[in-house]
Amino acid sequence: MTAPQLALGEATDGELLALVAQRHAEAFEELHRRHAPAVHAMARRLFNDSELAAEVTQVAFMRLWERHVADRDGRLRAWLLRVAHNAGVDRLRRKGVSTLPLDDAQDRAADSPGPHDEVIVNERKNDVRAALGALPTAQRSAIELAYFGGLSQTEIAELTGEPLGTVKGRIRLGMQRLRSLMTTAGELA
Repeated sequence: MTAPQLALGEATDGELLALVAQRHAEAFEELHRRHAPAVHAMARRLFNDSELAAEVTQVAFMRLWERHVADRDGRLRAWLLRVAHNAGVDRLRRKGVSTLPLDDAQDRAADSPGPHDEVIVNERKNDVRAALGALPTAQRSAIELAYFGGLSQTEIAELTGEPLGTVKGRIRLGMQRLRSLMTTAGELA
């Protein structure tokens, strides 16, 4: 298969990867166009650092170019997310910095709330942070990736290497526990 034989924008990821293995730069650019925004968004939300997000996105795509990656059942994006996540964690470990929880990311509301609204929102955020902090690490991570990282349960399973049922269970149990903790916090207020 050569580039003129197919329109790159209509090609599947598998077809593009076959071209990338032959060092076809335009096919690589098409894969980058398709997947880089999602990889960068995940990294930005996860690490709360736009420079690190850009760096690990670049690392993921450099590895894609360097290695002959096969698109196993449409899992290219999950592979790229996993590579970017691992690269970010490695970079932070080398710097001696711990990752920030996703709930520390600043919410940007379209409307500017008044001072009273801001106080209420900040109190609620603190309640959510406290409740998230009370969850077991595995449940908290799964919830953060799903709700703050925007990943599907399948993508989380592929990213973490955990079975899909385990991810679903962690999110379900974590959400039940959060609901209970938030109800208790609301009763105390």
